[in-house]
Amino acid sequence: MIITPLAGASWQFRAAASSSPWLPATVPGCVHTDLQAAGKIPDPFLADREKALQWIGETDWEYRAHFTVPPAALIGEVTELVSDCLDTVATVRLNGPIIGRSDNMFTAHRWPVGRLLRAGRNELRIVFHSAEQYLRTRRTGFTPPKEYCDPVGNAVRLRKQPSQFGWDWAPRLVTAGIWRDLRLESWTGNRLAGAHLAQHHHADGRVDLAVTPRFARAGRPPEVLVQCL
Repeated sequence: MIITPLAGASWQFRAAASSSPWLPATVPGCVHTDLQAAGKIPDPFLADREKALQWIGETDWEYRAHFTVPPAALIGEVTELVSDCLDTVATVRLNGPIIGRSDNMFTAHRWPVGRLLRAGRNELRIVFHSAEQYLRTRRTGFTPPKEYCDPVGNAVRLRKQPSQFGWDWAPRLVTAGIWRDLRLESWTGNRLAGAHLAQHHHADGRVDLAVTPRFARAGRPPEVLVQCL
């Protein structure tokens, strides 16, 4: 497998659908820390500054990076963009076309991208749509019970870090960004996607482990029996 790291690329960000200049970004990270690093906002955790920074959660944000793929990765049978998690409502584009969407901060994704990759310069763009707008317009048929930690309410309509919406120990800072690793994985043949482990305990203390691998490509996976004495 050939892994092309993308978190360390030269990332930039700005308010989406705007003509504002691109600013440097850090991945993994979030828009609040990127804005602070760029000198656009003060430290949001001091005093009551959170009140003047609620516009950040109301804004759509766009991140982009340019990268080059190793030649060996371009000839692999399968190349996937692997996202360990995006925060949160995101649309992902590679060299123009949309390759994936996400609305769960805690879910990883694998998107096939081999047909879109180019020799030389590639561009990855991720638009993070306002979580505040999402809560007001999506899943409105679900009315949650009173939320004591969220002064606005309805945060449970979205799979997102609850403390961003206010907590007894945290301000209300609804952020967005690439909060875990991002990379390309290129491979040929098959890939181990997971495994199921079953235990059988004997009266004499021995334990049999039956390990059933799960592969990315359909086929007849072998069964592995490991005996521990």
